[in-house]
Amino acid sequence: MTAGSEHVRVLMLTDSLGVGGLERVVVSMSCALAGRGHAVSVAAEPGGALWGDLPPEVVQRHAPRRGTPIQRVRYALWLTRLVRGGGFDVVHAHQRGVALLARAARVATRTRVVEHVHNVFRPGAGAWLSFRGDHLVACGRAVAEMLVQDFRRPADRVTTVRNAVPDVGAGRDLTLPVSRGGQQPKIAVVARVDEQKDPFRFIDVVEELAAVGRPVSAVWIGDGDLLQACRAEVDRRAVPGLRFLGARSDVASQLLESDLVMLTSRWEGLPLTLLEAASLGRGLVAPRVGSCDEAVTDGVNGLLFDVDLPGAALARLVAPLLESSMLRSMGAASRRRYLAEFTIDRQVHEVEEVYRAVRAVGPSA
Repeated sequence: MTAGSEHVRVLMLTDSLGVGGLERVVVSMSCALAGRGHAVSVAAEPGGALWGDLPPEVVQRHAPRRGTPIQRVRYALWLTRLVRGGGFDVVHAHQRGVALLARAARVATRTRVVEHVHNVFRPGAGAWLSFRGDHLVACGRAVAEMLVQDFRRPADRVTTVRNAVPDVGAGRDLTLPVSRGGQQPKIAVVARVDEQKDPFRFIDVVEELAAVGRPVSAVWIGDGDLLQACRAEVDRRAVPGLRFLGARSDVASQLLESDLVMLTSRWEGLPLTLLEAASLGRGLVAPRVGSCDEAVTDGVNGLLFDVDLPGAALARLVAPLLESSMLRSMGAASRRRYLAEFTIDRQVHEVEEVYRAVRAVGPSA
């Protein structure tokens, strides 16, 4: 949407505003859209840590909880009243369940449902009910391909709007710790500690780096079901230099104190961690899954590895990257990539174009 175009009344709809990548997309996009003059409301269950990050001009709508069948009925009725009485031009939904409910709620209104898809999924028995928004926004190329090829959604109803993050590197000293005289390179992971993120592979990587004479300082930042198990495994194996810190509010500072940022995930969309690390000028190591290759160019600003690669083999690929000159080169390339492709301004402009297009056509069948 270009300067002077009509402002839009938007309802951002999501399950919760707890700490997570999807939730951070909702908050940053809501803030940016409101800053450009759009009337933005956010609807989610109360109690999430990110509610406090919304500015006063964003209207907060606390949704009923949906833990029981009766509560789910109450939620559907609440959402129907909100959508039909709120005068929204667009409901921008961020999960399949709430998107389907929003589509039902907007019947007999001029409201359109934009469904934002943040990850790669496999079609299951209920695939025909998935991704039924009037228009689908894919967070990266791999997600768009999934929607068209695996879920058979019309290509003209799918738009790729790559993830973006605020420029947390602006105005900061982005000098790498190794360039400030740090004794060992430091590797950071920012992710949930769960099966998807494969933290035990990261433990293997750090252990093997020490075994081959390239010891590092390493931190995993994030909470999750496997946090205590990972801490116990580090203690049991006496892995040198590795700490699982749990959830932290100072993620940008932790990334600044690192020389290299890594993910060991089994599957991904386009992870915000990679984009935040790029904005801070850090080299990136990520699996070749989802749209990670849109943030990482192998041999330029980091390393892409096969998703099934064992941790010990991955460590041997990472070891040559730990030279200070290589870390500086990759970090500078990451910063350039971020500024060229992953700013919030770019993302919000593309979202505005989706809103314009979806309002110009009728609702999907």
